Parts: sequence; structure tokens; C-alpha cells
Amino acid sequence: MRYSEFLIVPEDNTQSEDAFKALIMLLRHNANDEKQSSKMSWDAIATYMNNMGHSMTFDAFKQLYDEKPELKSLVSDYDEDGITINTTADAPAGDDPVEIPPDEKVSQMAKRALNKRGGEL
Repeated sequence: MRYSEFLIVPEDNTQSEDAFKALIMLLRHNANDEKQSSKMSWDAIATYMNNMGHSMTFDAFKQLYDEKPELKSLVSDYDEDGITINTTADAPAGDDPVEIPPDEKVSQMAKRALNKRGGEL
């Protein structure tokens, strides 16, 4: 099965950059579902794009990346070896939860429950 069979590319504008963006969004969605980062080589990208009837090289991507700001939200890094797709696995973790010792946690919960009932500890 070819990717072009299930990727929706607009009929009126089937340029290679639209197909490339659709491919990257599909790969990003798959990586987010698996909670993994995603790095693609240029050989793999060329294969996917050829299956869709388009082509993409490093130089073409570099020019496209500079011209299209929306690609900066899809691709976190690129070099001559390939691209790194911007996924949730690559996003920095937010505030790490603070560990409360179990005895303090139980005490905190007991005080909260007692206050809800109107009593004091």
C-alpha cells in the first residue's frame, strides 16, 4: 500500500511540499501515539516521497524549511543525515512532581478530610 492512498493531499495543490508536510504530520502522529521520538534518514524520506509521486532532497528541504515557518513546528532538527520530527516524546518535561513523604501525605489527607467535615485536628 502506498502512503498516497491514505494521505489526504489537496487536489488543487499537489506540490511536493504539501505532500512532505502531510508525510511529516503522519509520522509525527504515529510517533506521538507510540510516545517515541522519530528520526528519519534522507533515504527513508526519499523512499516515502517517491511512493507518493514526489521527491525531496536535503537541499530542497533546507530551502523549504527557510521559506515555510510551519515546518519549524513539525521538524525539531535536521542535518545531512536526516530530520528529527518534533514529537511529544522530544518535548521537555514540565514541572516534576514533588515527592511528599508518605506520613506527611496521610497527615495532609486526614487534615483535609477533617476540615471538610467541619472539625479541627
